[in-house]
Amino acid sequence: MTIAGPRNEQIQRILSYLNSNLCKPISLDQLVQKFYISKNHLNVIFRKETGTTVNQYIRIKRLVLARQEILKGSTAEEAAYKVGFNDPPATPSSPVPAG
Repeated sequence: MTIAGPRNEQIQRILSYLNSNLCKPISLDQLVQKFYISKNHLNVIFRKETGTTVNQYIRIKRLVLARQEILKGSTAEEAAYKVGFNDPPATPSSPVPAG
């Protein structure tokens, strides 16, 4: 059984771009500028063709890549950074001096 990919050529190009740039910061604003499409139209056709949102697609693909990195021996933090989850880890706040 073969699962058909998106029929919409524009979505095919967007998916190709996303898959090639997963480890880099990607935003909806960048995508709409690069592919000359409105955010609303992008969201509608992307969901229609893939069954998910752009942001969820990116998150899922990065989680799969992070899992592969962890299986290769990276720590979770290293794997997350390598695959594009570039938010710095949360740090405990400094204690408030009693006063």
